[in-house]
Parts: sequence; structure tokens; C-alpha cells
Amino acid sequence: MAILPERLQAGRLRAETEWKHLRYCLWSMVPVETPDLPFAMAVDKHWRLYYNTAKLADWSALQVGSVLYHEAHHLLRNHPERAEAMHVSLADAMTWNKAADAEINDDLKSENGVELPGNYILPENIGQDDGGLAETYYRNIKKDAEGELPQGGGNGAPEPGSGHGEDGHDLHDCGSAAGGGQRSWEDGPPSKDSPGVDAGRQIVIRNKVAQDIMEQVHARGNVPGHWERWAQDIVAPKVRWQRELAARVRNAVAFASGQQDYTWRKISRRQSASPRIRMPAMQSPKPRIAVVVDTSGSMTASLLNTAMSELKGVLRSTGVSTGVPVIACDADVHSDKTVFSISQVDLGGGGGTDMGVGLDHAAKIKPRPEVVVVMTDMMTPWPDESPPFRTIICDVTGRKTSSRRWSPPDWADKIIRVEE
Repeated sequence: MAILPERLQAGRLRAETEWKHLRYCLWSMVPVETPDLPFAMAVDKHWRLYYNTAKLADWSALQVGSVLYHEAHHLLRNHPERAEAMHVSLADAMTWNKAADAEINDDLKSENGVELPGNYILPENIGQDDGGLAETYYRNIKKDAEGELPQGGGNGAPEPGSGHGEDGHDLHDCGSAAGGGQRSWEDGPPSKDSPGVDAGRQIVIRNKVAQDIMEQVHARGNVPGHWERWAQDIVAPKVRWQRELAARVRNAVAFASGQQDYTWRKISRRQSASPRIRMPAMQSPKPRIAVVVDTSGSMTASLLNTAMSELKGVLRSTGVSTGVPVIACDADVHSDKTVFSISQVDLGGGGGTDMGVGLDHAAKIKPRPEVVVVMTDMMTPWPDESPPFRTIICDVTGRKTSSRRWSPPDWADKIIRVEE
């Protein structure tokens, strides 16, 4: 592995120290030295961190750390997928970059420890109000350029050198991490020769960071409000899984809240009161649960994020002492792994869809689960016959219904739709 330049090492350490809740993201970026890069740093949508050693020398360690922090916002806020949803072309990449930078820097301007180099972009620099999203800023910038809207509050056009403003004239291009397509200096999808972070791993990292943020919030750590709001949207499950799972398995195992049974495997705590009579202890049996996650091409990053949030709810409800088997499946099974935390999940896939394959695989788990939860966008065929366990189908699209969705099977024990 190549040795990173001292300024980049110092900046990354500075960022990790200042923003501990983003450590998992910051250290997941894959450094790539690129002497022809016209800027000091840029990040692609595969989480590669491109850097130009000569240009990095113009920045302090604090500035390098602050830019890394800024780029982490692009990655965690998933600006590439959001740009695709807005149909942003490579020709409009810098307009979207400008809007995304304004969304981020609006939150950063009041944070201690942030020192972005140059005249970085703010909503007021592009004639917009504070507190908006990149999508709103992008639409308004486009309309302003076409003369369809008057300028909003602020001082009009962006200042020279806005973004990271290295040379005082051009907007800094953050790379495809900001969205808008692959840049000329970027590599393609992750490969053996050019490693990166694939889409499934990105989702796991986002969930891990969100989990770390909420843990720090609960420990009364110093976490900015915008990160707390982002984390709550990512990790908070909307389904009451303890109630749902209890209802599905009540007749199979004693899983209802507070329900207990006797066992001779342990001695009762009251045994000393009756030394001549062996007394059974009480226990609360737990059901065997497995989860099938749809990782087909139709499952967008936002839908997979929803699936991961609900998986966290399942883990909480069943306890993490024994773990839960999680099967990642599109038309084939890509991963079968018992996990204790969402950070351990592997989300391979991206092809066609057949949840029957995942259900068949779940039936071969030993011991066989009593309940299997399938998290999907419903764009899949289903087996004709009922699997040998109770099945909960979780529609992660919520209100985002589609006429292309398949009808749920009659044999499903429960259909849950996660509301937006």
C-alpha cells in the first residue's frame, strides 16, 4: 500500500478526531494518488479519494480535514443517487455540485472546527434561502439561468472560487461523490485493480455511522443537530417488530411479551425453600427468526436503507444473543450470514428478482426458522406453495406504490407496508 502524503494523513487524523461519529465513513474512503487531478482532492461515488500531493501542500491539515468532512456529507447524504433521481447529466454536474455544496455548507458554517479553503458556496451565494435541499436549489438555479424566476434572498451569482475555490475563479468539482456522472479522472466500478466501496457496503456504512451518531447522542455527546436528524431517518425502524413477531409465532412458540414457560434445564431460584423437591425455573422462549433481504436492481439505496432500519428493529426485538440469519438475495443467494448488528450485513446483488430463491434457502437453515421476514419492494414473483414456516412480507416502498409490483402471495401470514 502506498504511503499517504503527510498532509493527507494529518488531515484525516484531524477529521477523525474532530468528528468521531463519522470515523467509519472517513476510514472507508480508498485513497488514490492522481497527479493529473486539477484539484487537491475529489471523491467518486465508489468512495475513492483522489488526491494531488502537490496541490495538497497549499492546504493546512485543518483545511484538509474539513474538506474530508465536507466530502463525507456528499457520500452519507447519497448525493449521487439523488442526482440520478433528478436526471442530472454530466453537462449539469457542476450545477448540481453547486446545489449539493450549498445544502452541506449551510449546516457546516456554524460548526466549530470547520475551515474550508477558499470562498466556499452557501445558499446566499446562489440566491437561495438557508435550510433547503440540493433538489430545491438545483431546480431554482436552473430556472434562474433560464430567466424564469427572480433571484431570491442573497447576493446573486456565486462568488469566484466558490465550492473549495482553489484558484479563485472556478468552482471546485467534488467528483461523482456529489453526483452527475463519472469524471474524466475517475476509475469505473470497483475491481481487483481499482478497489472501492460497492453499493451494498455503502448502505451498511451509512447505517453504521447513523448507529454511532445515535449512540453518541444518547451518551450526551456533542453531535450537530443536522447529523442527529439524518441518523434518526436512517436507523429508526417504523414497524413495531416485537408486536408483529409475537403475533406471528404465538401459536408456535411462547414469544408474546412477558410470556414464560417452565424448564428443567435450570434450577429455580426458589429451590432453597424446598430442598427435597426439585423445582423448574422459568424461561421466556425465543423464536428462531431469519430475514431475507431483496438486493435486486430495483431496490434503490433508499429502499435498502429502509430495509436495514427494519432489520435493526428485528434484531432489537429478538435479542442479539444468538444472532439472526440474514440472506441477501436477488435471483440468486449472494450472502447467508448470522448477524448480531446491521454493520455485519453483506448486501450483494443488483440483478433480477426471485424471492422464492431466498425462501427456499431459508428452509434449509438448521435449525429451521419458525418465522422468516422478507424485506422487498414487491417487484418479485412468489412460490405457489407456502414455505414450511410463517412468513412476514415487509413492503419497504411504503406509499411509493408501482403498477409493476407483483401481488403478494395468499399464503403470507402478514403483509406489512412501511409508511414513509
